[in-house]
Amino acid sequence: MQFPGIHTALPALAVILASSSPAGGQQLFIFDTLTAGLLQDTGGAGFQARVRLIHTLTWSAACQFLHLVNPAPGQGDGHLTLSHQVKYRSSLSCASWLVAGADLDHELGIRYLLDSTFQASPDETRFDARLATTTGKGIQFNIQSTLATRLLPAYSRFTGPSGAPSVRLSSSFLTPLTWSFSAGVQSPIPFFGSLSLGLPAGRLTWMARDRVYEEQQSDLVNGVERGRKFRIDYGLSLQVLIDRKVGGSMRWTLDLRLFRAHPGLYGLDVRNAVTLRITSFLRATLQSRLGYDDTAGHTLRGENHASLVLSFDF
Repeated sequence: MQFPGIHTALPALAVILASSSPAGGQQLFIFDTLTAGLLQDTGGAGFQARVRLIHTLTWSAACQFLHLVNPAPGQGDGHLTLSHQVKYRSSLSCASWLVAGADLDHELGIRYLLDSTFQASPDETRFDARLATTTGKGIQFNIQSTLATRLLPAYSRFTGPSGAPSVRLSSSFLTPLTWSFSAGVQSPIPFFGSLSLGLPAGRLTWMARDRVYEEQQSDLVNGVERGRKFRIDYGLSLQVLIDRKVGGSMRWTLDLRLFRAHPGLYGLDVRNAVTLRITSFLRATLQSRLGYDDTAGHTLRGENHASLVLSFDF
């Protein structure tokens, strides 16, 4: 007779400190894994369930120079940014067929534009949650949810009738708050990553502050009419995730998200990064981001980041 038991292991706890130049800064990385095996025997028909919980926490502070392609009004052509970033990842898996995960990304910085104007940017906090079950062929049926907002007010610049520069409030905390959700299937891309199709999918846009409408002198901001507070769009979503090692020293990561709503509303967010490890402690990184949203205008906007990172592992 075998009695129910539990076996646990704490195999890894790592701390990594990194600094970079010219996009210089520091990075703290903590990784923790908990694995538990549950054994039980019931009348000779036993089972074994394996539960694994993984946490990762990353903090970084950096100085970056950014060049913009087709910038939004008031952004300028480029800027110097001092920022910090917090990334938290959590994943809970049961046996090999059920996985639940949550990600929290927060980035906040002070931006100096070329015309000597300061802004609180970048400012983005995003929370992702997902629940997935896996079939024998690696195909997942999942439910995904993403909440995103900024923390501090943002202002757009314009030239007044007298020719003097002025600013207007364009966004703030929960203005807007976007919630994207979908249920669908995810299929692995051999040797690259995964492809997810959300059917159905939806997006809610919430505007908490009415002052934005007054400052922008418009009855429609981020696709939400004045007095309605929120807007919900339903449609299809597509997500492509790639994490590919090229050769022995280069890694390519891509996060592409496309949303198509009825009638004729499109949203696109592409985050791409290529990292080249030059030596065991030196790497170069090139990051780019493309964004398009019908509710915020009909222009495809892009950002490019380049940095040389000096890292040390302990």
